[in-house]
Amino acid sequence: FNLGDQQVSNVSFDDLAANAHDAGSPLARAAFVLMELQDVIGVVDVCLICSRNFGGELSVSGDESGSSYPGQADGLSGSMMPWERGLYHRQSADKAEKIDTAGSPHNSSAIVVANSGADAAKICAKRTCYAVLFYYLNSLLNSTVDFHQNNHLVEKMLSIATESQDLIFLKELYGYLASTGHMDTLLRLDTPSVESWLKNINRDPDLLWRYYVVHKMHWMAGELMWKRGSGPIELNLKLEERIECLTRAANSYSNCLDELSLRRRLTERNSMPPSRDEVNRFIVQINEQIDVAKLQNRVLSAIMSSQNADKLDKEKSQILSYSLVNVSVLYNNFAAPLGLYDLCLSIFQTCRCDDSATIITLWRSILCEELLPCRTGSKNVQLNLNSLQRGSMMEEERIVITDSDVTHEAGGSLMLFEDGEWIPSIKHRIIALGKELHGKGADFVFPLDFIAKQLEGLYCVHKEVSSKPAESWTLDTLIEAGVSFPALVEAYSAIVVAEDTDLSNPTTKLAQFSCISNVLRKWLSSAAVFGAKGESSRMQLSRYTPSLLQQIDAYKLSLQSLLGYNSQDVSNLIGLFSEIEECLRRNENMNLL
Repeated sequence: FNLGDQQVSNVSFDDLAANAHDAGSPLARAAFVLMELQDVIGVVDVCLICSRNFGGELSVSGDESGSSYPGQADGLSGSMMPWERGLYHRQSADKAEKIDTAGSPHNSSAIVVANSGADAAKICAKRTCYAVLFYYLNSLLNSTVDFHQNNHLVEKMLSIATESQDLIFLKELYGYLASTGHMDTLLRLDTPSVESWLKNINRDPDLLWRYYVVHKMHWMAGELMWKRGSGPIELNLKLEERIECLTRAANSYSNCLDELSLRRRLTERNSMPPSRDEVNRFIVQINEQIDVAKLQNRVLSAIMSSQNADKLDKEKSQILSYSLVNVSVLYNNFAAPLGLYDLCLSIFQTCRCDDSATIITLWRSILCEELLPCRTGSKNVQLNLNSLQRGSMMEEERIVITDSDVTHEAGGSLMLFEDGEWIPSIKHRIIALGKELHGKGADFVFPLDFIAKQLEGLYCVHKEVSSKPAESWTLDTLIEAGVSFPALVEAYSAIVVAEDTDLSNPTTKLAQFSCISNVLRKWLSSAAVFGAKGESSRMQLSRYTPSLLQQIDAYKLSLQSLLGYNSQDVSNLIGLFSEIEECLRRNENMNLL
């Protein structure tokens, strides 16, 4: 080859193999004959023996130290086989007998060949030996699609090739398999040298993870992905990629709970697998990281899709987008200051932080966000909204008393409370938050007593001032949010008990007892429905009937104290509770039969 050493290193193996066949290389001819005989072991042996005797020195790209893998001494090996005599030095390339077979490649590139004696570059010669082997290996791999019987030849060829002690050859072999689309074949090779190549040369953590998974080294796969997902911001990994890494880590550690997989590689790797208890602890830690990372991703999405994006400086944006932040930082530096109240509640739920005062503040802010700023013609509405607003993070929002149209700072008209445009949005938000937060083991972030009281208050005050009051929507909203009937009865009873000493507003008391009766009626109706849903309600009703009967007696006694206020409404409500009581007793008797 009339090429410098650096240029020779850049010639592809396919071109080198084509040149060897076109020049009538004895090695190429020998390999062709051996392949005709399906002697793949002979092909590997002859190619690697020849490569050893060419000597030379090749650098291994990707090795940070800049070191090289030395070959044999510059001279021919003293252990040369008899058949190798005359193989390495040809007197004239023009006299070489050409191979012209359908199974040989033909060179189409403009590479100058001068395959004579001392002119043959040692580096190029070694690479040509590899190239001939790679050519037939690649041909076999490609043929397995149509000829499945060739799979055993591929396995035999690779098993011998990977036993080589020639580090240069192994590096080139693995690189060639990867570059020619045979990555799955490469990852199935069960040899530490592949792991070393993936770590030090290829340096693709995804491929190394796949290698560990293929060979059931699950704890090593988990460790790799955990370190990557939790790594420093300098890794330049997007948050979604970090979440994917952590998810892979959790799955890999879960798979390694199989004791056999933990012990399988104990004698083949220098590091000791973790114990079962350690693995379980790792899984818990990783899942906690995943929960916080997903919240971080939601915070990031919420910020970028809103006007808050302008409030986030470049440094904070980078931190939020390319690293995992502590949950306290997520709350104090991002979610709370930017008014992401729903996500603040999710953070409290994830951390199991039962800070009731802050949680109530967040709920006040959520309700106010749907209501304010607004205008109203009623002083009573203003007082009620001011009461809700007090203690929220929206105390500066305006509540204007006027019958005239008023524009806000953004230029639009202020919402009129009496129109009730806020009802659909507030229902949707409560339902969404209920489905996310309630019944997940941290119900303190969905304070049902407070929410029910505020929704009922809004409904009542709107009913007083609206010319077209909406039908009662509060109870259906909470039911759709996933709140159970027992929890609803308990919440509304707690509201009554909390205000039992306040008899100054009999209208409010009647409304509260009416709500309880509505809950019980809906519960009875749900229990009468056929199917799984009805069966669940019936089982709950049967379990709670004794305590409900006692509570109904208490409700009727409390209502009797209001008979002097509005005897007809009170009597109707007492009669309603009596009907409910009768239904409960009838159901109880049926269950006893």
